[in-house]
Amino acid sequence: MDTALKVESGVYTPDDLENMSYDELTGIMEECEDAVRLISDQLAKAKAEKAATGKYADPDWYASAKSAMKIFERFRTRIARLRKKKKQAGRPLPFFFIRVAEEMLPPEQFKAMREIAVERQEEQQS
Repeated sequence: MDTALKVESGVYTPDDLENMSYDELTGIMEECEDAVRLISDQLAKAKAEKAATGKYADPDWYASAKSAMKIFERFRTRIARLRKKKKQAGRPLPFFFIRVAEEMLPPEQFKAMREIAVERQEEQQS
């Protein structure tokens, strides 16, 4: 994707997004969601106007609005993936150890180990 994302806080390339923190990505994702809502509302108004009066919106404007909405949606999806990746990267080793154990052990053995771990945790908390 060669397109840059232009939102109120700035202009960002895909490479810029890759290097951002989880919190920065969250803010930009919210801006994308706001833009999608705004464009969607404008398109809905244009459709309602057409239904009420029979008058079509400017075809160039309509095509530009649809295109912009698609771009924001693509960036929103990309940012969601990046946020998920960054969130997982920040998790501690036990999280990953549990996931690997769950994948590698027979289900009944994993379940038994998890039950023992929960019991031990409850013992320590009391």
